[in-house]
Amino acid sequence: MSTPLADPTDRRTESRREHTRAVIEWPATVITSTGSYQGKAANISRGGALIYLSEELTIGEHVRLAFEIPDYQDVIVAKGEILRIFVLKRGDGQEFSHGAALQFTEISDENLRYFTGDIAPEWKADYKDTGPIRTDIASKKVSGSTSYLPWILVIIL
Repeated sequence: MSTPLADPTDRRTESRREHTRAVIEWPATVITSTGSYQGKAANISRGGALIYLSEELTIGEHVRLAFEIPDYQDVIVAKGEILRIFVLKRGDGQEFSHGAALQFTEISDENLRYFTGDIAPEWKADYKDTGPIRTDIASKKVSGSTSYLPWILVIIL
């Protein structure tokens, strides 16, 4: 008799997480030492994010990130480290084959306040405000495509 594998989302319950996660579907660009990869952020917290990609990344690898926030026509940039990787089950019309859980190693206070105040109000409970919440949502969208994200990362980071 075999023991069924646990659902990967059950390994860490919400009560064990350090930060509350917001479920999202944002286009994301991950830049590694070997290239730039387009993917989709599935969830995000003040401490990190889960990103789906078509490429497998390396645990421990340091990366640069850009998240396009469609509702706000804005881009958030950060740096992070890959903590876990996994292969996604293949299904009908599935766009991505791999998942990468990463921890932010560098993200600005402005971006954290932006997340907390404007995008994920559920984070307010575990965020200590260090200043005014960003209220000047700028429309910086260059085009309807996320192909410009790597250029933004190169310029900003």
